[in-house]
Amino acid sequence: MDASVAQQGGYRFVYVLPFDAHTLLIEDTHYVDSGAWEPERLRANIAAYAQARGWRIAELLREEHGSLPIVLAGDFDEYWRDLAGQPCAGLRAGLFHSTTGYSLPHAVRLAERIATFSDFSAPRLFAAIRDEAGREWRQQRFFRLLNRMLFLAGSPDKRWRVMQRFYRLPPGLIGHFYAGRLSLGDKARLLTGKPPVPLLAAFSAACKIHPRQIRKPE
Repeated sequence: MDASVAQQGGYRFVYVLPFDAHTLLIEDTHYVDSGAWEPERLRANIAAYAQARGWRIAELLREEHGSLPIVLAGDFDEYWRDLAGQPCAGLRAGLFHSTTGYSLPHAVRLAERIATFSDFSAPRLFAAIRDEAGREWRQQRFFRLLNRMLFLAGSPDKRWRVMQRFYRLPPGLIGHFYAGRLSLGDKARLLTGKPPVPLLAAFSAACKIHPRQIRKPE
């Protein structure tokens, strides 16, 4: 994971995962305010990153792109009313880590729960998934707070400072963060010390707990 690259208007980093001596994955990731996809710019970023390290790309084996949700706030009850009893899962059910957008662990937990059912009717599935999503929504309140501080409290091109501080924390705490299971001590450690964003702006961001407080006028 390399965040020393040009930030390009938001927190940007590059993942590199070697598969063997001649094959690797290069992933260009951006924490930005817009979900717009700019394929040519991203391809140019990846090509430039490889060239800067002396790697010659002989063949492109596969290409993927996508946008993961980063949750700042929401109205849980209204969202589930809008689903009108239609069972859903994954990102649409809100079953993902609010800061990383990763959903695999949540999918496994939901699958294990559903596997114990004898009734697979839509009402039974909807009720169970809503219950699972509600538990995750409550447990991830702190992550939404951190997201608001990251996206609302500072300049987009300075978001790297927040992440720089985070990755200097103890490995155990970082592991708890990615697992979505922070202790009270972990939370206190994340919020103590010199803030990497302006204090008043951070306080203002923390207080914006409903989408209408965040949504920009069209």
